[in-house]
Amino acid sequence: MKYGLDKQTVRWTENWLNGWSQRVVTSNTKSSWRPVVSSVPQGSILEPVLVNIFINGLDNGAECTLKKFADDTKLGRVADTPDGCAAIWRELSKLEKWANWNVMKFSKGKCQALPLGRNNPLHQYRLGADWLESILAEQALGVLANSRLTMTVSL
Repeated sequence: MKYGLDKQTVRWTENWLNGWSQRVVTSNTKSSWRPVVSSVPQGSILEPVLVNIFINGLDNGAECTLKKFADDTKLGRVADTPDGCAAIWRELSKLEKWANWNVMKFSKGKCQALPLGRNNPLHQYRLGADWLESILAEQALGVLANSRLTMTVSL
């Protein structure tokens, strides 16, 4: 009874996930139906719950702070020393290995580095072979946070 789910709920969820098919429709052309072998139906009410269960162990043994919700993960750590920067590098490497092991892919175009604080040097980081874009501000849940730690609410 992992995560507090009884066997009946686990079986129901497994049956619900098995047997999905999808096809591509472009203009008036439709592909044949193909089975979906590893996915959670997007837009379903269970999507964030199932993704959260799947990524639950992502931060086991982490040297950095990981904040996770469904497909949105934030990694953070003080990086004002070479050791701090190296810890972020190691953590990004672990995340990439986890994704490869679990046949997952990060949307690397959405992965960015946001240095926080005054007089903070811009460090370069990679996720796999891809360099992360350094940004000066990010919006999350209607709050715009910038590198100087000032925040504004945008509705």
